[in-house]
Amino acid sequence: MTGIEIIDAPWGANDEQHLSNVIGEAFSALEVSRYLIPDDTVRAQILTRHLRQQVRWARGHGQLLTDTGLGSAAVWFTVPATGLPAIPHYEVTRAEVCGPHAGRFAEFESRLHTRHPLGRKHWHLAVLAVRPELQGQGLGTAHLEYQLAFLDEQRYPAYLEASDLLSRKLYLRHGFADHGEAFSCGIGGPLLFPMWREPSP
Repeated sequence: MTGIEIIDAPWGANDEQHLSNVIGEAFSALEVSRYLIPDDTVRAQILTRHLRQQVRWARGHGQLLTDTGLGSAAVWFTVPATGLPAIPHYEVTRAEVCGPHAGRFAEFESRLHTRHPLGRKHWHLAVLAVRPELQGQGLGTAHLEYQLAFLDEQRYPAYLEASDLLSRKLYLRHGFADHGEAFSCGIGGPLLFPMWREPSP
C-alpha cells in the first residue's frame, strides 16, 4: 500500500474545474494527445475543456476520485452490458471545444467505441491523471489499489485502454491483461492497448 489517501472528489464547480485542469495538464504530454492536437500552445486548454464533459458525466454514471491534495483524478464509469449511455449533446460540444481538431477526436473516439467490450456489466477506467510534478510518487498506484479493492469486493470486472507501454506495465502489475490486439488511435497515430481485469478472489 502507498499510504496515500484516495477520496471521492468534491463536486463544487471550482473542484470540477480544478480536476479538469489536472487532467488536461497531465494528458497534454501523452503521445496520443500530441497526435490529436499537434499545437502545443492550445493542447492542455482543449483537453481540459473537452474532458470536463466526462468529469461531469461521472457524477451520475460512475465515480470521480482524487487524493486529499487534489493533485490527481480518476474517472470511472459503470458500464451496463448494453454499453454506457451517450453524454447528451456530446458531439456538438466536441465540435465547439475541439474546433479544427474535432475530426481527429471523432475518429479516435469511434475506434474506442468499436473496441469497447459489451455483453457484461463492468467498470471502465476512462481517465487516470496525475499532475506532472507529482508523477512517480505513487498516486496512480494508490488510485488503482483503492478502486480495484472495491471492484473485487463487488465482483466486478474492469476495462481500460492504456495509452502507452509504460502505463500498460502499471496496469499489468494490478491484474489487468491484454484484451485483444493494440489498435491505432487514428490514421498514423500511436497505439492504444485495451486491457481487461477479472475481479480477484
